[in-house]
Amino acid sequence: MKIFLILIFGISSVAWSSTEKPFTGSPEAYYNEALAEKESGDLPAASLALRRALVLDPTLVVAQQQLKEVLSKLGLPIESSWQQALASRYSPEKISFVGMILGWSATFLLVVLFFVYILSSARKPKRWGLFLVVLFFCLVGHALSVLGVIIDPRLRARYEVILLPKTDARAALEHRPDRPAILPLRATPTDSAEVIAQLPTGSCLILLSQHGAWSYVRTAAGQEGWIASSSLESIIPKK
Repeated sequence: MKIFLILIFGISSVAWSSTEKPFTGSPEAYYNEALAEKESGDLPAASLALRRALVLDPTLVVAQQQLKEVLSKLGLPIESSWQQALASRYSPEKISFVGMILGWSATFLLVVLFFVYILSSARKPKRWGLFLVVLFFCLVGHALSVLGVIIDPRLRARYEVILLPKTDARAALEHRPDRPAILPLRATPTDSAEVIAQLPTGSCLILLSQHGAWSYVRTAAGQEGWIASSSLESIIPKK
């Protein structure tokens, strides 16, 4: 029983810690920023702002629609997984919160039943049926807490970066952002290294490691290679 309670406490603690926001700002502010970037013609920057809005509120329907439109114009695939699909419909924070309330309430009842009915004198009937029902709700509640952690986009966003090379200075002065359309993914961290692939600006990449001016990344297709760190922008803004 002691090990069981420690395990439950650990699971719920992880679920609760995952609800802490890794950066400040509101999804509405990032959404408005995305609309401004889109209006100026800087679609890659708009995609970054929309992703940041959806990290804070994955259920924001207008941001979901805008991101699909922007990625379509950039010719980029729309990432899809069961975690993203579930998070886009049900808030991960609410799932974790409901799970913790249900799980800990059932845990309390479970302890009461165990000591009152299971460990009581032999004259009292053993209410195993009620005990198993409460145990079921206890497990369901804590499972929901873990589910909320798994589908929370902030967990995934910690390792995601957007390929967003700097704009041309002269174009920026004229309010026409002009970024390179593609950047090379190289086999080694040197400018003369073999080019593995050409990545479209706005691509979402997994940052595996960073070594000064170069970063080792993985593409959505599973390719791994090196790219200039200055051309990458983290989905979670650096403080």
